[in-house]
Amino acid sequence: MTHFFNNKQVLMENGSFQDLTPKVLYFDVIQNKFGFSINVSKFNKIKKAWSEKMSQIFRKNGKPWNDSIEKELKILVANAVKDADETSLIEAYKQPIDNLIKLIIQKLYNK
Repeated sequence: MTHFFNNKQVLMENGSFQDLTPKVLYFDVIQNKFGFSINVSKFNKIKKAWSEKMSQIFRKNGKPWNDSIEKELKILVANAVKDADETSLIEAYKQPIDNLIKLIIQKLYNK
């Protein structure tokens, strides 16, 4: 997926909700729950979908990975984002999403 923000191209291949959120919001939760830390720079270098990145990291840390763990992990991330005091979106994606929400609301109420 290619997006533009302030005339700068923002690439997002295999994008998911988790890719839009600051990793600082949920990496500590993962460490507390599963007992290993995630190196942010190494995580960012993996050019795969978020779930595939997590699968690779879990396995490299000797942890099992399956659909149940993936679901549990996504729920942990969603709850960490929900409970965050700070913004839940990476700043580069906040404006386009806010604009999309405004456009949808406008379309819904200006019929």
